[in-house]
Amino acid sequence: MNSRFVVRRLNWRPAGEHFIRLPGEVRLGAFDTFDAANADRHTREAEVRGRVNPFKCGTAWHALTVMPEPVFRDWVRDVGLEPPPANTLAGWLAWWDGTQHARTAEQTERVWDGLTRVQFFDVLERPAGEVAFAVVRVMWEYNDAWYEPSAEGGRTVKAFRSRERAEAERERLEAEARRQWDNRHWLQAVRWELADWPSLGDRVGTDSEKAFDRLGVRLYEVIEVDLGEGT
Repeated sequence: MNSRFVVRRLNWRPAGEHFIRLPGEVRLGAFDTFDAANADRHTREAEVRGRVNPFKCGTAWHALTVMPEPVFRDWVRDVGLEPPPANTLAGWLAWWDGTQHARTAEQTERVWDGLTRVQFFDVLERPAGEVAFAVVRVMWEYNDAWYEPSAEGGRTVKAFRSRERAEAERERLEAEARRQWDNRHWLQAVRWELADWPSLGDRVGTDSEKAFDRLGVRLYEVIEVDLGEGT
């Protein structure tokens, strides 16, 4: 049976001052070989790693790595880094920010490699088959202070057999939806993705016009859907 290798974005969401991983994934694309899919995953992973403090990705140590904290300390010492004196997430979070300009690329990669449960994308092998491209409405929800995307991800509006037709429909719906927003809306501009979405970092809000034009916030997106073999 032929296979395709699917790159997926994992479902990380803000939780107070940290981020947590919730169930679910978003399919971003499929490749004929594992090496091609893994190269794409690696590019996306490196982009996110370059702008996030990994010790924000979880609310307890076990969410970060399979290593006990004392073992992880030895892990970072092996490349010449001295871990923080306090064995708390807050201590590690401050340590990461404080050593940002002193760490080498090798040392930074070593820390990330030890945080085995902090992963933003993965590759899944699937039977080769037909795919569709769904136009999905991002379900922005008001929380009495600002708007943020729903944990459910979105609502499918239409599906197409080609990405080109799906993107054209997305652009049409996007333009129509923008006209229904005004500057009274306040968007929670946090999303895990490359240039299509605001950069991950501190939780920030902005008025809708600036979010659309400067931060690239979308009201619709296109998601690739596996229809199964022989469809």
